[in-house]
Amino acid sequence: LAVAAGLCLEAGHVVVSGAPSSSALVWAICVLSLVATVLRGVAFSRTGARGLAALAFAPAYICWKIFVARPWKRTDAWVRTRRPSEFDGIGKDDASSRPRGESDRP
Repeated sequence: LAVAAGLCLEAGHVVVSGAPSSSALVWAICVLSLVATVLRGVAFSRTGARGLAALAFAPAYICWKIFVARPWKRTDAWVRTRRPSEFDGIGKDDASSRPRGESDRP
């Protein structure tokens, strides 16, 4: 993320001033180092093009996971789920197979 931020800042500097700053070489080396590290990892994993495709899809996956998790819409309500032994017709027909609090009385 720091390299991406640095690249964005450098791009903004180029747009404003019309020329790259002295740190442009440093950011280029950082990007090349990250690319080399990722490619070396793919080479060690022996996944080839399939591994690169999976890595290319990673940002979309992260965005999707954040959308699905929706941490900003969390509720503190807890909803109890029924256990298999609590379903009708499963288990013994006695008080031990009924959910807690239920009785034979209507």
